[in-house]
Amino acid sequence: MRLPKLFNKMKISEQETWLTNKLAEVHSIEIEIRRYLAKVRGGQIIFTPSDQIDRLDEIELKKDA
Repeated sequence: MRLPKLFNKMKISEQETWLTNKLAEVHSIEIEIRRYLAKVRGGQIIFTPSDQIDRLDEIELKKDA
């Protein structure tokens, strides 16, 4: 995980807010992965539209850009 460039210069409350938001993002990604994994383990085939992101690391790259 990458921290913002000025993370050390942020106030403690700003650091806490940033970290809390990042934790919420990671948690939502984890829930999505668990749902997909449950479907795959249940024998269900997952179809994704071609305009959707194929790799989870692309989500992070697109958010940073």
